[in-house]
Order: sequence, then structure tokens, then C-alpha cells
Amino acid sequence: MWRLVMSRRLIAVILLIIVPLVFAGCISSAQLSSPDFSKLYKKTQESVVQIKTKKYVDEKDGLRIERHAASGVVMASRRIAENRFETRVLTNFHVVRNQDELYVHTADGKQYRATILGYDELRDLASLTMTTSQQLQPVVLGESEKLNIGDWAYLIGNPLGIPWSLSVGRIGNIGKNPLYDTIQFDGGLNKGNSGGALFNTKGELVGISHRVGGDNIGFAISARIVKQLWPALERGEVVSHGYIGVTLTEIGWLDQATARALGLSYPPQIEIGVVISDVVPYSSAFFAGLMVGDIIVAIARTKITTVEDAQDAIARSGPGTQILLTIIRGNLVKDFIMPVESAPVSGNKGPADAALKNS
Repeated sequence: MWRLVMSRRLIAVILLIIVPLVFAGCISSAQLSSPDFSKLYKKTQESVVQIKTKKYVDEKDGLRIERHAASGVVMASRRIAENRFETRVLTNFHVVRNQDELYVHTADGKQYRATILGYDELRDLASLTMTTSQQLQPVVLGESEKLNIGDWAYLIGNPLGIPWSLSVGRIGNIGKNPLYDTIQFDGGLNKGNSGGALFNTKGELVGISHRVGGDNIGFAISARIVKQLWPALERGEVVSHGYIGVTLTEIGWLDQATARALGLSYPPQIEIGVVISDVVPYSSAFFAGLMVGDIIVAIARTKITTVEDAQDAIARSGPGTQILLTIIRGNLVKDFIMPVESAPVSGNKGPADAALKNS
């Protein structure tokens, strides 16, 4: 009995010694595997700028000045003369739209007057140009396509006017729309983060923050879109997208009630194509004779299988051009040729949902 008691006491002592050591080892291992956000912040902070805007508003009792602060990222900076550098900054279009004065503040405390160079209103991106007294550090573009849900990421911006603030979180979702990819980020986001830089754990830019979704959920425009769009913005172009005035639904998403409402059999007798679920009055599609229930199976003789396929094909057709749609209506296959309009946008807070859903 005495030996049994001593054995139990010995086991208890050993556990008291070993368990804390094992637990400490687990913490140490976790700490070693966690990103060093302090180091990453120092590495990338100088590539983020603060943007301050002024708008002069005429009122009955005089002139009122509206002031706002947001964020931006340095995309390029090259020498044009001694102590003079041409610097380009990327931000959200809604940050600079209809503003009378734009000022860019850099991490070293300097301020520069900036002007809008180019923009894409639908995708809510704009380029700014300014002359700086020193070369600024451009961001390194990463591959947003390689992000995974659950990955660590961090955002540097100016929430609530607090300059160069760090937000750390995880990637919550990744959009796949070919025209407008969005990345969901669950770090703390607030007004003023617009135009801020979303980085991966390599310190590479994977997104431009542009919208707060509530409950600390925000959305960023993917680096894939930035790479695709930047050459045009840097050239000073105003980028527009094609639009014909239809709302589309994929065949596979149709339920019985929706199919019947669209005048289709259920299950549909066709597996490819997208269904027109609405036609905007007086749009290009309206005047061309497209109807609710028509199934688009090809655009410019290229097979269409998803809504994204159709949106991308229409959006890439420049406004002012013509587009060929192949439609199945009942038992007939028809071709429709129609002019492409410019995609509508609304408000000044970013992309219009209607323009994204419609094509």
C-alpha cells in the first residue's frame, strides 16, 4: 500500500513537471509559426500613403469646406530631375471623385499636391500623379489567386484618420468574378481604410481595401484586377466597360418555380448557357429584341457556360462596338447583333451593385 501511494505521488510530480513544459513547447511552436507582423509592417509601411481631400460647397451663408481622409498605395516612383521624382499612387475612385483638392501625405511626414491621372469608376480604382522630392517605395504586387480562405493577412491604412494604422486578420472569402474579384478580410476596418493596402505574409500587395461590410468585415479589390487595370490607369485612361442591359442566371441555379416563371421546362432541356431573367427597358438588349427566358449559349461565337463568362465577354467589348449573341428561344436558335453601351455606375461609394449583376 505504501509503495502504491508513493508511486502515485511520483507520477503526479512527474506530470506537474512535464505537462507545463509540453504546453510551453506548444506555445513556443505556435509563436514561431505565427507571422511577425511588426517586422512586416516596418517593411511595407512606406509604400502606403494618406490621402486628404477638400471639396468646396456653396451654401447660402458662404463657402463650406468638406474634408476627408483615406488611404492609397505607391505603385511607381521614378527620377525625372535632381531631387524630383514622378510618383504614381493607386486608391479608390470614390475617395477622389468630385474633390477639388487632393493631398498625399507620406510616411516621412511630407505632403504633396496630387491630381487624378486615370480611373475606372465601375471597379472603383483611380491613379494619382504627383512630383515628390524623394523616391518613394512602391509596393510589391503579389498573386491574389494563390490566397486561401483562412490565410493570415494585414492591412495598412488610415482608419478614422489615424495614420498608418495596422489591422491584422484572416482571409474570409475570395471572389471569382472575372470583372471584379473581391477579397473578404476580417481585420478591424473603418472609414478611412478605403484605398489601403492588403498584404499577405510575404509583404506583397494582394488587394486594395474599398468597402466596409460591418462587424469588422471588409472587402478588397484583388491584386489580379490591379495588375490587369494598372497599365491603363498609369497611361491616364478613363476605363469603361461594355453593357447591354440584361440580368443573367445560370441554368444550374434555376429552381422549378423560377424556370416556370421564365417560361422554361423543368429541368431545363439544355445544360449550357445562361438565362436572361430581366431586360432593362430602353437598353441595347431591349431594342435588339432580347426577351426574358432567352438562353445565351454563345457570344461572338464563343460558348458561354457561366454568368461570369457572359459578364466578362460583354464587359470586355468596348462601348460603341457591336456584339453578337447566339440565343435559344423555344426550339429556335437565333443570332442577335446589338451595340454595346457603357456600363452604368451610381453614387460615389464604389461599384454599383446593379452594374455588377447586370451585363
